[in-house]
Amino acid sequence: MTHRPFVGLALGLLLAAGGLGAASAPSPKAGTPTAPAKPAAPKTETIDLDAKGRIALVLPAGWTATHPSPDNPRVLRFEAPEGVNASADVSFYLPADDSLETAADIRAKAIELAEDEADRSVEKRTVLQTYKLRSGYGYYSSYTDPNLVGKKPVPNDYKTVTLGIVRPAPGIVGIVRIYCDDLAGPDFQQLHGMIENLELLGPGGGRRRAQF
Repeated sequence: MTHRPFVGLALGLLLAAGGLGAASAPSPKAGTPTAPAKPAAPKTETIDLDAKGRIALVLPAGWTATHPSPDNPRVLRFEAPEGVNASADVSFYLPADDSLETAADIRAKAIELAEDEADRSVEKRTVLQTYKLRSGYGYYSSYTDPNLVGKKPVPNDYKTVTLGIVRPAPGIVGIVRIYCDDLAGPDFQQLHGMIENLELLGPGGGRRRAQF
C-alpha cells in the first residue's frame, strides 16, 4: 500500500580568559573508563489547536516528523529511521458542527474512513479495535495489501495500513494512518504506542484531561 495523504565567539572568550585558546584539554589517563554517552532525550512534536491547547506526541527513537502541508499545520508526517520501511500521518481538526460528539459517532466515522481500504484488502471487512488513550477515546482497524503478501518488503510500499480516529476531548478529532509491513513488529508497536500516549496540553502548556 502506497503512502496516501503530513566557533569564532567561543575562541574569543577563551583568549580573553588568559590565553587558554592555546592550551589543549588534558588527555584521560590510560585505562580510565569513559562514561557512557547519555541517550538522547525523546523528541516531542506538538500540534497547535488554538484556544483548545495542543496535542503532544513523543516520537519513537530515530524517527522524525515534518509538516507536509504548508497550508495545514495540524498535519504531521512521521518518517522512519534509515532501513525501516514504515511511516505515519496524523492530522487534527476542530469540527465546526456536532456530528462527532459521541463514541458512536466516532465509531461510525472510523468504519466510513476505512471502506475503500477494506474493499481492496485481504480482510475484505472492517474489524474495529479500541485505542487506550490517556484522555478520550478512539477506534482503529488494519488492512493487508493482497498484492504484497509473501513478497519481500518494497521500500516506500507497505504491506499493511492502519486507519484510526481519536477524540481526546470534545471538539477535537484526530485522524491516524500507519503504514508498515508487520503489524506484530516493533515499527507498528512504536507508532501505535505514540498514538495511545498522546497528551492533551492546555493553552498554558499544562497537562489536561478532558471532561466528557
